[in-house]
Amino acid sequence: MKKILLIFSFSFSLLFALSANDAFEKSYAYEKSFKYSDAIKVLMPIYKQNKNAYFINLRLGWLFALNKDYPSAIKHYKKALITKPNSIEAHLGLIKSYLALQQLDNAIRTANIILKTDKFNYYGNYYLILALIQKKEYNQALKLSKKMLSLYPSDLLYLEQLAKIYAIVSPAEAIKVYRYILIINPNSISAKNYINRYKYHIRVY
Repeated sequence: MKKILLIFSFSFSLLFALSANDAFEKSYAYEKSFKYSDAIKVLMPIYKQNKNAYFINLRLGWLFALNKDYPSAIKHYKKALITKPNSIEAHLGLIKSYLALQQLDNAIRTANIILKTDKFNYYGNYYLILALIQKKEYNQALKLSKKMLSLYPSDLLYLEQLAKIYAIVSPAEAIKVYRYILIINPNSISAKNYINRYKYHIRVY
């Protein structure tokens, strides 16, 4: 009897694994076609049987965010973090959803959790800078931008944020940064527009 139960249990697990693989495969195909609602729907039977599993919640958090249902994305990222509380990828997904909802304090709090573990985390710092700029905490955003640019001196993502901050607090410095951006990316529309708009009005030394 015990042997029969073991065989049944193994068979059920195998069938469930095959079913899960099929569901995930379909979900990825729907995502690739930008059918995010379908990508979510096909995973719900798997989720109902594994509500606390890390990856299904991470995946659903990602898909709900793509579908612009940020409260649901936050719900699933938080459930993923219950299982894996140190997950940086789940924290990053959470920050992006908070930013989309303009929940800036939550975004900053979550970013700081990441930076306690990895103070030079690329996206943890980047999202924190975005939140600080939106809160008009420009000095702190400037400090973080310079910290990351000391590691990635030609990184366009951070250079763009530095230029945006300088455009508010020091336009002459913004022109210098945008000129540097044009060396790295001669097709930068934002750099060309800013320089053309202010080159005759701002004295650059």
